Amino acid sequence: MKLISFYKGKNLRAGAAVEGYAIDLEKAAKGLGCGVVPDSIRSILEGGEPVLGRVRRTVRRSEARMDRVAAKKDRRPVWAIPLGDVALAPPVPNPEKIICVGQNYIDHCREQGVDPPASPIIFAKFPTSLTGAASPIKIPPETVTRAVDFEVELAFVIGREGKRITKRNAMSHVAGYTVMNDVTARDIQRSDGQWVRAKSIDTFGPCGPWLITRDEIDKPHDLRIWLKVNGETMQ
Repeated sequence: MKLISFYKGKNLRAGAAVEGYAIDLEKAAKGLGCGVVPDSIRSILEGGEPVLGRVRRTVRRSEARMDRVAAKKDRRPVWAIPLGDVALAPPVPNPEKIICVGQNYIDHCREQGVDPPASPIIFAKFPTSLTGAASPIKIPPETVTRAVDFEVELAFVIGREGKRITKRNAMSHVAGYTVMNDVTARDIQRSDGQWVRAKSIDTFGPCGPWLITRDEIDKPHDLRIWLKVNGETMQ
């Protein structure tokens, strides 16, 4: 499934991307007889398998309904909105925290001229840095524009909490994946001598456009990701 968060007017809604449409999951579930589905992606993930089961059923029935709409055998339901008519927010707009791993790609280490770290370098971005995948990155006036840098990342979205999780069981805690641009103000990073402020400026965490659920991706470490700046591939 492709889970999304989108604005309908000023209201933030939980949805799924289905055949070019944003499906309002709460309303579609009610209209298609799939039971109760929460109106936020975070609440859906926190609800675990019982809620995700209702979401999957809603998406399947929505796909069948939209096939009928495409074949002109049915009218478009009110809970299906063309994706081009909605503003997409980060798939999970209100995570509890964003945990990041520094120098986590071999190519990035080579780019910096350093050896891969012996153990993970952990840092954080504030959730307030998040913005939608197509939203503008706003550079504050105190930041030197040429020092703002980009880093494309594969983000693992944690679906259920845990502590001291074994390597064997780790993936069972992952709900799915999205793409994130870890934007950094390098001038602030250098002056601070640490990373949090430089990476947590508002809009410095574009992500999305959707969360792909784990059942659709067998080998997340084999995925290719890339980033373009003004049409030029940079990573």
